[in-house]
Amino acid sequence: MSTPILPPPGGPTLRHSGSFREAPTTCRAILGRMTETSHVEDLAGACVQAVHNALKLELDFTQDTLPILDHYARMATGPREEILGLVAPMLGAYFGEVVRRSLGPARWHAPAEEPPEWRLEFETFFLHLNPVGVAVEAILQRDVEGWGANLTVLDRDRKAVNDAVELYGDVDEDDYYRFAVRFEVLEQVVRTLETRALERGEKPVHFGPEVYAAAALDAEAARSKDEKPN
Repeated sequence: MSTPILPPPGGPTLRHSGSFREAPTTCRAILGRMTETSHVEDLAGACVQAVHNALKLELDFTQDTLPILDHYARMATGPREEILGLVAPMLGAYFGEVVRRSLGPARWHAPAEEPPEWRLEFETFFLHLNPVGVAVEAILQRDVEGWGANLTVLDRDRKAVNDAVELYGDVDEDDYYRFAVRFEVLEQVVRTLETRALERGEKPVHFGPEVYAAAALDAEAARSKDEKPN
């Protein structure tokens, strides 16, 4: 199977990189409910405890622990509502913290009652994903729409990112949804975006939360337009 990477073309452009003062009122409303992330830390801590209880192994928020997380994810059973409502957010919070601490700077957009809307947003280039979506797919072992598991980058970076990921090669079906594989792909993407910024000789750019909020609004508007009958 091909390595999971990007959603369909038509992603964000650089026009969102203005200041927060220029962000529309709706963006500010979105930002107002994303600044508190203690629940993410609590869920990640709960994941550490759950894995210890089940496997007697310690998670320490490093990349090396992701195969343990993969093993635990494949043990997950129960009603779909329980998996999507508790297990996936718990595993996704841990995975996202590993990514944030290893590959950041990045921040969480994590409205407490809306895990499908969570994002891990990188600050020095435009890149985001939903770690809970990655967890949903890792548990269910299939693509799941509406959870943002794919990576979103600027349109101008899509080809370079795809080219870099193609060097990684195809992935066995059994490994396709593993946290460890997703991390390796993400690491390759981060290095590619860092290199492209250096090659362009750009001044440092900070992609703040208002940029991602505006891009999310645009994406929602585009989806609504596509869904309207002709």
